[in-house]
Amino acid sequence: MWKAMLNSVKDEGVFDNNELGLFKWYADETEKVIKEMQKEELRWIQEQEGAGAAFSDVDDGGLIPVEYYSDRMRYSHVIYLTTLLERYLASASGRLNAILDRSLVFQPNDLQGDKWDKHRKFLEKYGQCKFPSDAWKALRTLIFVRNILVHENGDASSIKKNDLDRIKKCPGLDVAHGEVIVKYAYIEHCLSSFGYFVKHIERLIEQSYERGDRPRTVK
Repeated sequence: MWKAMLNSVKDEGVFDNNELGLFKWYADETEKVIKEMQKEELRWIQEQEGAGAAFSDVDDGGLIPVEYYSDRMRYSHVIYLTTLLERYLASASGRLNAILDRSLVFQPNDLQGDKWDKHRKFLEKYGQCKFPSDAWKALRTLIFVRNILVHENGDASSIKKNDLDRIKKCPGLDVAHGEVIVKYAYIEHCLSSFGYFVKHIERLIEQSYERGDRPRTVK
């Protein structure tokens, strides 16, 4: 009966890997739209300059809504990826919890930390899932950036210096004119880290399944 239950859990899967692939497709398509909009506005500016318009007379106002659109779109990518990370961690914990003897384990909500760290601790403690440090660091930065975008609308004035330095070291992230700037390179960086993270954790959970793990009593 125990083995049958394990098989049913294994068959459920923990995360639809197509989700990341579909999101990358969606993000790539929106980026194409942004580039086309930028290209069209620059073409219009060049036409005016070619016709002899003085610098002060050139109408470049179309770049403002394009920049606004790109900022909003890339911000939404960061927010969605963070939601996806939360969903993945909860799903991974749920699958591992189904394998374990519930009478012997704490639930994620019983552990200390924010909702992401609670699942990390649960997976590390009971699934022997050692998180890849570089990928997890990148995803923790993603969570931090998401909070700035959601709660501060990208305003960087309240960000501490060490966090500003951390942001500026990330590919595709910058701070300019008092705001967090998200470039598409950052979305690609997060997708790469997320994909590696998922593969790593999935492999460790699969090993836990193969062992038919029951946890040791927490001391």
